[in-house]
Amino acid sequence: MKPSIAARSAVAATILCTVSGCFLPAHPEGVSIGLRVDDGVVTLYIPLCAGQKIAWAYLDDPLGDGKQLWRGDGPTDPAAKVVRLGGSGWKSQTGSYRYDGHEIGVGVELADVDFGYGAGVTRKLRSDLPKGTYESNGKQMTPAQLDAQDHC
Repeated sequence: MKPSIAARSAVAATILCTVSGCFLPAHPEGVSIGLRVDDGVVTLYIPLCAGQKIAWAYLDDPLGDGKQLWRGDGPTDPAAKVVRLGGSGWKSQTGSYRYDGHEIGVGVELADVDFGYGAGVTRKLRSDLPKGTYESNGKQMTPAQLDAQDHC
């Protein structure tokens, strides 16, 4: 059975956005997450609203075969806004990953809600960000600036 036109369009839009480097949260207001890389480890800042919790996160290769490079399920602190991918703060992990400058796709799924956050990155992430800052849509941002987005 052939997928519906709407389903095919949604998949095409997701792939296009991931490959083009735009941030693609499935959140209705279009909230951006923050990313940073330190010694090959990707850290995310997720602007969670009160009561929201992270269920899982993943890294994939958006320009390759869509292969999932790493996935972490059940963060040990699901309400934490700062998440290290590949770190010890996950109940289970599959794959391994160290950022090497190639394109990556990042996804974060929230528990008990019908949306998550994602980012398609087709450029090299900065490794020279000052401590406590993140890159979001090509801009350097603080956690306060990320939290100030109209999303809760």
